[in-house]
Amino acid sequence: MQGLSAVRLPQEVLDTVLENLQPGEDVQSLRQCALAARCLRPIAQRILFSAIFLSGRGRASDNTDQDKFLKLLRQSPHLAGYIVKITLFLQPSQWDEDLAQRPLPHIIPQLHALKRLVLYSNFDFGETDIPITSHQLYTLLGGGGIPRIRSMELVILHMAGIDDIVRVCEWLAEGGLQELQFEGLSISDTTSPASFLDTPRPEPATFIKLKNLTVTHQSQVLDLFLSWAVSPKSCLRFDELRELSVGNLTERSSKDLLRVLDIAKGSIRHIDFGGDVPSLSSIPFNSFRALRTIACSLDIHEPSPLGEWCTALTQNKELQLDSFIVYVTTFRRSTDEPWKGFVDHPWKDLEDVIINGTWCKQLKLSVSMSRARLNVDTLRECFPLSHTPGHVAGSKLVVQQSVVAGKNLQDWEYKPIYGEWKKIDR
Repeated sequence: MQGLSAVRLPQEVLDTVLENLQPGEDVQSLRQCALAARCLRPIAQRILFSAIFLSGRGRASDNTDQDKFLKLLRQSPHLAGYIVKITLFLQPSQWDEDLAQRPLPHIIPQLHALKRLVLYSNFDFGETDIPITSHQLYTLLGGGGIPRIRSMELVILHMAGIDDIVRVCEWLAEGGLQELQFEGLSISDTTSPASFLDTPRPEPATFIKLKNLTVTHQSQVLDLFLSWAVSPKSCLRFDELRELSVGNLTERSSKDLLRVLDIAKGSIRHIDFGGDVPSLSSIPFNSFRALRTIACSLDIHEPSPLGEWCTALTQNKELQLDSFIVYVTTFRRSTDEPWKGFVDHPWKDLEDVIINGTWCKQLKLSVSMSRARLNVDTLRECFPLSHTPGHVAGSKLVVQQSVVAGKNLQDWEYKPIYGEWKKIDR
């Protein structure tokens, strides 16, 4: 902190920060910061603009959040060096406007400290079909003058086709992108992977050495994206990939996923299968020396894959995970017995891993249930574990319930050496 001068910030910025506090942020420190109307650079980078949510409702002449933000930068241009993250929220109708006439594209190239850009589109699948082109994104974000963004996240965007996604990647490759996330991405043109890959394309001049990749939601997008990503025409490189999250895998995308994992086997640390989980027995986890976490999603009302997952992972004798996480989903409503589906699930498939497992330190069940609290009696009914307390092998079992009526809960932890459930404060 020494040697860093304090920068006086306009009260409007501080008011905006206090109105947009996120859960878990240090409210008292921020209020003291607001009263002093001063902020040191590291704090500004971490808090101030990461909490500002820029909404584009209305046109450029309206008094929108974007207009206030742009006015602030014009009045205090030195603040541009503090903005490391921007979140944009745009209505579908705005993509048809003359984006070049809006002030934001002329400002973004000046944000030389910008490292993370999150772009939301409030797309309504039931009422509107306005696909976004790569040219519109290019124009919105300042064209060729875009700064070196390290991380980009596209959320709920309906794009014209896979070609537009590829062009965005190739464009961002010139800026040193390291993290790329597609959440809820859909496309209008569902060109088959074969014809798409046969389309003549120049060899990429620059590459994205990805650290993080998330592609979820529409299986067609994942099919097309991974087919391109592992092809010689791709500007993506996976040899430094650390985190990978995918959802709704098909037979085709599962094969391409294996190619990605093979390339990233020396660096991959976290794998999250957000939708349909591929056959884990087909993945050579023994060769992933840096891997620390695997996460899978489980529908408790479908046939349980737990036994298959545990058998496949146990066969990898050199696998040493910190955590194997199972996201438990799809509780059916029952006023009288809210935990019935959970209790009836064959959790016994986990018993051998809990008692004797050597491939992970912790099994974690992350449960979403907002109508009833998890208690020790329910846990004992689900996991009637039988062994001698003091047993030192096996994996710790943690069952975490996310929220009840908006309040965070305690985790329940079971260690074979104790032979009993304990509450753990978060």
